[in-house]
Amino acid sequence: MMDVADKIAIVGGTYLIATGVGFVVSPKFFQRMTQMGNKSDPVLINLSGAVHFIIGMIVLVNIVPWKTTDQIAVSILGGLAVLKGCALIIVPNLTLKAGEQSIQALRMMSVGFIGYGIFLFSLGLDVF
Repeated sequence: MMDVADKIAIVGGTYLIATGVGFVVSPKFFQRMTQMGNKSDPVLINLSGAVHFIIGMIVLVNIVPWKTTDQIAVSILGGLAVLKGCALIIVPNLTLKAGEQSIQALRMMSVGFIGYGIFLFSLGLDVF
């Protein structure tokens, strides 16, 4: 039977893979999205921060103890979501400015997203 960490690993892994593929298939869209910066609606930026924060915290509070590889890997994903959420809420202008990416950077990020996504997905299915 799958535990919570395995389920989150499958969901999170699938999301990361889809996002990484999106970076490859639609790089101009994602570049345009990251370059909107201060032109974005402040309410949407704050809501994005809230969503990142809440999802990350839900992951973190449900993955205790941190003993297995899948628990640790999923907790890292949750922790990163909390950090991004905090950054979008506390220092939104700085966070958005740092997010501006070239198409080459998006391609490199896609490798990381897809790689970590496959790793998480595999952990969720107990491949490792």
